[in-house]
This record gives sequence, structure tokens and C-alpha cells, in this order.
Amino acid sequence: MIGICKIRLMLLVFLYSSSALVIAEISQVSDILKSRTDLENCLKRKHKIVKKLACFPELKIVKIKHVSYFGKIKKIILLTLKQPTDHGISSSSSFHQRLTLHHVSFDRPMVFYPSGYSNNFSEKYFSLSEALNSNQIHLEHRFYGESVPSNWDWSLLNIEQASRDSHELVKIFKKIYKQKWVSSGNSKGGGAAIYHKYFYPNDVSGVVANGSPLFLERGDRQFNKFLKNIGGASYALCHDKLNLIQKIFAVNKRIIAANFIIGGDSLEQKILNLELQLGYMHVRFWKNNHVGNPGSCDRIFGKIDYSSSEQLIAFYEKYISPDLFLAKKGSEGTKHNVLKEDVKDYLYGYQVRTERGYPAMFTEYIQKELDYANDSDFINSLYLDAFKRLSPSTTARYSSSSMQKIHFWAENNAQNIIYIYGELDPFSASKFPKSKRLNSTYTFIVDGGNHGANFLGLNTSQTNDFMKIVNTWLK
Repeated sequence: MIGICKIRLMLLVFLYSSSALVIAEISQVSDILKSRTDLENCLKRKHKIVKKLACFPELKIVKIKHVSYFGKIKKIILLTLKQPTDHGISSSSSFHQRLTLHHVSFDRPMVFYPSGYSNNFSEKYFSLSEALNSNQIHLEHRFYGESVPSNWDWSLLNIEQASRDSHELVKIFKKIYKQKWVSSGNSKGGGAAIYHKYFYPNDVSGVVANGSPLFLERGDRQFNKFLKNIGGASYALCHDKLNLIQKIFAVNKRIIAANFIIGGDSLEQKILNLELQLGYMHVRFWKNNHVGNPGSCDRIFGKIDYSSSEQLIAFYEKYISPDLFLAKKGSEGTKHNVLKEDVKDYLYGYQVRTERGYPAMFTEYIQKELDYANDSDFINSLYLDAFKRLSPSTTARYSSSSMQKIHFWAENNAQNIIYIYGELDPFSASKFPKSKRLNSTYTFIVDGGNHGANFLGLNTSQTNDFMKIVNTWLK
């Protein structure tokens, strides 16, 4: 009898608990529906963009500017968006991600630029937005610039978390801007747009990625073969002179490091910084300079006195990197000093050494002169040790898994992506593959273009094809 009573009591408790749970769930759903209704009513009542933005508690307006654009007044609104530090945890801490909104009209499309770096509340209106007369959002990458939480785990600086940042932004702003969306970006920003498309294929109608590489390893060796033959035989003078300057620096590295290098507390540290710079000297030259045609080689190299350290350093600072040498009093030092302890100097290094990969150094002609740069394990260990010092709880290991998955998707399933590369851009050595799907991804090459190549450098026929594809996305 007592046993039966216990069973009845347990059953009553279970039924009560279940009933309470159901009531709680119904109440929660009711609150969500009410919240959605309140938001929809708020958006319907507000007809100005600033008022509509105020309907979202996670958005905060920092500044509003009005600019004249082709005779019309356009608003530039600087905002922050509250984002979870870890999108996978409901109780995650949060940070405020900076973005810039160019408001043209609710009836125009939106071009979304997920930056690969800081945007510093940039007010730039990009060329694709201008061509489409579109609205524009430029989002700062998580953990760059001022989009940083008070305490954060380095492992959350990855493409999936960043893509979720973009997704959350799109979900909010699509409630305001209901026309078609296209995303775009340059280099690492173009990569961010592609990754976002991979994780959330329906967020935007298409992607235009400029100069965006896909690395499947640390020290991508495709670069070296490409760099040796970039531009073909007609650019032989550029190749010969670059090789000569790299050799002169390498042979005289101890003298140069002792007298001209900043960054590093000892001579050996300065030599290490110099070697790392020399390893990417060719990449930076072709990536950043508008060589454009073979005749430019004589213009760039023709008047250099190769016996003058001052002239060689002046060349390096103009055409390769402005922050390696002590060029003027008060210089703050190299941004590429692997020995610095500023967290922000390691963000890019962390991403490429744990997930995104990076190009190999080009040292074929100075192998015998190098003490450190030939040892990739040693160089990686320096960065990994630095990550550990800056974030002791972070385990930094490289895995190509994410990029391999992106590569497989890009080759087999990707749709509505335009890749644009410069003919002379070293990063075109690691192009994204064309999708096997018919008429789904497109690759354009800008003649004589460098890493800054975009659709503005296409010839007339290419431009017509490009705009036809983009306008198809916007229908």
C-alpha cells in the first residue's frame, strides 16, 4: 500500500513538473513573439533610418554625418553592434563590434564589406557600392581595432566565429534593408566574405572577392614558383634587380642590422627581423607596387647606385616596407617585429599560423646567407611562444582543416562568387578554384594588376560581363 502511494506521489510530482515546464516554455515563446511584434511595430512606425536603428537595443549609434553625394545628401552612421564573444555559448561575454553604415535609400541594394582587419570607423564609400548606387555596411573584424572584449580567448579568433558575427549583423539589417544583398572585400576581407558565404549561403545573393588567396598550408610553396616567373621574360629586369638587392642586404646583414635596423634588443634579434623581411621582399614588391608594364622596371631600378646603402634603404622603404629601417628620428619601429609584446601585432600572425595559412618565404638566392629564416619550425615556435605569453590559456596549433573544407566547397558547391586577381599579384598563385557547378563562380584577371586589383581595372568586355553577373544577382 505504501509503495502504491509513493508511485502516485511521484506521478503527481512528475505531472506537476512537466506542466510547469510546459507553462514556462509557452511563456518564453509568448515573450519572444511579443518581442518580435514590438520590433515589427517599431520598424513600421519609424520612417527615418536613425529611428529604425533605435529599434534594436544591440545597436548603438556613435556618430552621424551628412555628406553630399552627386547632389544628394547621404548619411554616414557610425555604430557598434553587441556581439557574443563566443557564439557557441548562450552565457558568453560580449563585445561591441564597430561598423559604418552608408545610407542611400531603403529601395536600393546593400553591399556588405566584412573587413579582415580594423576599419577605424572608415567613411570610405567603395567602388562597387558607387557603381550600384547602393547602401553600404563596413564591419570591423572581431578582436581588431576597438572591437575587442575585455577578456577573450585567442581560439575564438577564427573564421567560423567571424562569419557568425556577419550573420548576426545581416539578420538585423535585413529587417531594414529588404532589397538584395551582395558582399565584397579585398584580400583578407574578401576571404571573410567568402567564408561567410560558406557558413551562411543564403545571407547574401553573391560575393565579389578581390585578390583573396586560399592557403592550404603554412608556407604555401606555390608562391615561389609564381614569384620566379611573375610577368614572364619581359619583366626580367625587375627580377634581376630584386634578386641583386636581396642578395646585397643578406650578405651585409650584420652591418645593416647594427647600423640601420630598429626593433629588437640585440644584434641577433635585429638580424632575425631583417631576414624575415627579406624572405617576403619579392612578395611585397609585386603585391604593393603598380609595376603595370615591363617599362616600369627601368623607371624603378634604373637610377639606383647599388654600392650606396642609403639608396638601397631608400628603395626598400619606398617599394617594399616603410617600417624596417631607422629612416628618421622618432620612428616607432617595425610592425613586423616578432619579438614585440603588443597583442594587436599578433592578431594576423595568430590567424595565419593556426588556421588560414600563409605564403612561403622566397629565399632561393640567399639560402647560404641566412641564419634563422630557413628554419620554419624555429620561426613558428617564436610566434607560438609569443601567443602563449600573451594568452597563457590558449593552445595555438595549426590545422589546415578549415581551409581544406573551404577548398572542397569552393571547388564543388560554391555559387554566385566572382574572384578578381591582378596579373602581377603574387597572391593570385593561390587562387580559389572555380566551382564545378556550371556558371556559378567566375574568375577575372586584371592585366598588369597588383594586389589592389578590382573591377575598375577590367577591360571593357570584362567589365560588361562583370556587371551583367552582378545585376543578375540583384534581380
